[in-house]
Amino acid sequence: MTDVTDRLLTERFATLASPLDDSDWLEVRRRAGLGGRSRAWIALPLAAALAAILVGSALALYREEIDFWSSPSAPERIVVDFEKMRAHGSVGLGHDLVVEETRRVAFFDIDGEPSGLFVAPTEGGGYCWRLHYVASCNRTPRGPNPFSAGWLGSEPGGPAWISGTFLETEIQRLEVEFEDGALAPVPLVWVTAPIDAGFFSYDVPAAHLPVGHRAQVIRAFDEDGREVARQRFPFEDPRWESGPDGLPRIADRTQKRTPFDFRDHRGVQWTLVVAPAPGERLCYAYNFGGGCFSPKFPPIIGGMRVEDDKVFYVCCGVAEGVATVELRHVDGSHTALKPVDGFVLHVEPADRARVVEIAWLDAEGRELATRAVR
Repeated sequence: MTDVTDRLLTERFATLASPLDDSDWLEVRRRAGLGGRSRAWIALPLAAALAAILVGSALALYREEIDFWSSPSAPERIVVDFEKMRAHGSVGLGHDLVVEETRRVAFFDIDGEPSGLFVAPTEGGGYCWRLHYVASCNRTPRGPNPFSAGWLGSEPGGPAWISGTFLETEIQRLEVEFEDGALAPVPLVWVTAPIDAGFFSYDVPAAHLPVGHRAQVIRAFDEDGREVARQRFPFEDPRWESGPDGLPRIADRTQKRTPFDFRDHRGVQWTLVVAPAPGERLCYAYNFGGGCFSPKFPPIIGGMRVEDDKVFYVCCGVAEGVATVELRHVDGSHTALKPVDGFVLHVEPADRARVVEIAWLDAEGRELATRAVR
């Protein structure tokens, strides 16, 4: 394995560093027997095998406790790696690593092959760990965020491999939720003192790498099935990127409508288009932007966009129950705007009698809200 590849992997996994880790470093090593497979992790998505932890012959889909002192000692090449971790330790973590007590506590199936999980205690009450070719150190005392999942991204943007640690003793089960609503258990183990921490690893199946099927949340549950912790995997969804017409690409353009299409006093074209999108969303786009409304995030009274520069304009979604949007000018005159399909787009010269207030009225003309315009 070349130094260049080492650096690429180090940089890639550095973004996944555990929030529990205050050592400000991440040690990445590959030795004989790992190099050939490691290259594929940079250029290709992970294999489709469902992860499993092999502890003896058992599958640990619920938490299995591993006795640290009964676990076998790590092979020499792993001890050498932990020596390097100790040499590069900082901020009180790693430099006091008890290397001679490095143990192999479990096997996780990664990329179709078993990969050992190695851990070692520190004199200061923490531990260091290595799985495949990612490693780090954590403090054992509980902190504000005692659950952390890192991930290696796939080309479609979602996780391809998920792994991490947890310190909450009540966590008994982990579960991944995908964009398509599917659920999958995540193998995990708990390692006894002096480690006193849990570890997990999940090789995301090939069917859950494409957009629309990606892993989006990992949840932790106690023995009664109560959710203890969760972590969302942040990634961009290209389906929601804007298309040429400003609407998200995923919007149903067979139902696209154009409530407004006109030229202002300068001859400039103004257009507002709307179309439905998944999740009961109604998306819109106009000259200077767009967005989507949904039952969870509907238009709100007073939330319309107002701009006053070379022209004065008002846009876009009108809240339910609003029948008229009224512009009140400094000279006492009013302009009544009637929503079209739940939207308003109005443009007028900025040097016209200045708008000082906007009011939202119901069908009986009652004032629901007002907003001053500077």
